Amino acid sequence: MKSKKYVKIIICAMAAALAIAFAGCAVSPANTSSTAPAQAGPVQPANRITVNATGTVKVMPDVAYVTVGVKTQDAEMKKAQQQNKDLMNQMIAAVKAQGLTDDDIRTTNYSAYPMYDYSDGKDSITGYEVTNMVELTVKDIEGVGEIIDAASGSGANTAYPINFALLDETDFYNEALEDALDKAQGKADTIAAAGGYKILRTLEIAEGGMGYVPTRNDYVVMEEAVEYDGGVTPISAGELEVTATITVIYEID
Repeated sequence: MKSKKYVKIIICAMAAALAIAFAGCAVSPANTSSTAPAQAGPVQPANRITVNATGTVKVMPDVAYVTVGVKTQDAEMKKAQQQNKDLMNQMIAAVKAQGLTDDDIRTTNYSAYPMYDYSDGKDSITGYEVTNMVELTVKDIEGVGEIIDAASGSGANTAYPINFALLDETDFYNEALEDALDKAQGKADTIAAAGGYKILRTLEIAEGGMGYVPTRNDYVVMEEAVEYDGGVTPISAGELEVTATITVIYEID
């Protein structure tokens, strides 16, 4: 009898423990007074128009790049090289006498190669040709003709097109940017008015980059240069164009 009593006590204790465990796991009722913020709805994009514009500034160049050189030929390579060297030294001395310095003279090409005769199905070497070209930086635009005359008169017999440029185009580019902005605003006003809208504000401006158009003259062949009765070879620089492109986005209503 006593053992049955103990079994009964143990069973009751286990039942009480299970009841407590289930009570601890009970789900609490939802809090109906929660203050969690509501999800915001999708943001509607503003009405907008996008325009592209290019601003242009015309300006006179302040530097010229003149590429001149000497081409020599001889049956012997060594003689062709020596002749070329002598003429180049004369030419460089002549342009320096016009005010150029070592910093204004830059070698752009030096080549020496054989010349062939392909007649009768043969490719025999008939001689050698040596070419030496230098680029002259001329900051006195009015003196370009005199530099060319000095070079050709002292041995130069080959020249490339003359490039007129700007030493620093920053200020002119900024002016072109302002012009581009004015043009963009004008385009936007016209488009908005045509569609029955009005411009509220500028949303975005993107810079497209700078365009730079240097003036280039025709190819010059020194050995065929025309005599000008003792006068200086006429060279006209003309104007350069500095451009700036932008893209502007406006909000409209």
